[in-house]
Amino acid sequence: PPAGTHPPTDPPTRPRPPTPTGHPTPPRPPPTPTPTPTPTCTPPAPAPTGAPSGTLTDVQKTTLAAVMEEQQLANDLYLAFANTYPTSVFGCIGSEATGQLTETRNVLNVYAVADPTAGQPVGKFTSASTQQQYDSLLAQGATSVDTAYAAARTLESTTITDLQTAATDASAPDVLQLYANLLGDSRRHLTAFDG
Repeated sequence: PPAGTHPPTDPPTRPRPPTPTGHPTPPRPPPTPTPTPTPTCTPPAPAPTGAPSGTLTDVQKTTLAAVMEEQQLANDLYLAFANTYPTSVFGCIGSEATGQLTETRNVLNVYAVADPTAGQPVGKFTSASTQQQYDSLLAQGATSVDTAYAAARTLESTTITDLQTAATDASAPDVLQLYANLLGDSRRHLTAFDG
């Protein structure tokens, strides 16, 4: 080469990685998140009807009116949750509650018991304790659909206890049949809400 110049050099090369001796291990796929199961409800079995009427004491009439208001509470609460969380379980159980209200109201009429829910707008109740219970459960379920399910489980558990207590003091066959039908519905609803 001419004086004062350097001979050309090849560009540096990176060392090759060692050749793997086995089959390459494929990358591990990311874990698939487990979805939270959505509660479902099943259609109710036909409720027995047609039991003969009997007589009610004043205390039993008061209890029957309280059961009516509790059924209305469930109807209004599930209607509110169905509007907030459009899931099938609140929609179908809310639809069932309409039939339960009709069944309870029919028994009220047999014994000339005043309907405490008559003329009341949705979410409003004659009894202060029922109003407080509704407001509390509605607020509990306002956070997320999971808290709404929890509020529904609380309501159904309370209803089951109340119906069992009411049935122990009842003697009229049609009232006992009503309580048995409502009790079966509440137990099924509790299962539907994953309780």
